[in-house]
Amino acid sequence: MATDREFFGRVAQSLARGEPLVLATVVKASGSVPRGVGSRMLVWRDGTIAGTVGGGTMEERVIQESQGALADGRSRQCEYLFASDAENSVGLCGGQAEVFLHVITPP
Repeated sequence: MATDREFFGRVAQSLARGEPLVLATVVKASGSVPRGVGSRMLVWRDGTIAGTVGGGTMEERVIQESQGALADGRSRQCEYLFASDAENSVGLCGGQAEVFLHVITPP
């Protein structure tokens, strides 16, 4: 895992190049989930990432939602369920996670 300095250095480099990006942060986690509160990931328009919010299907959906957030320029919060009986389930471990997608744009 990158240090905070390396992680946020990537944010600064992107902004210096005029590239917007999303900072995805797990803000709520209950039950069994892959990563806890505070886990974070950067997402660029092309789907490139740095860091992780849990991997697998959830991470794929976070990337897709982040690309949508970049397209419309609006931050958002998304909920992910890990339950076999949930229509939009992203896993089977029985938990729930919420991820805040913060769109960061160059000045």
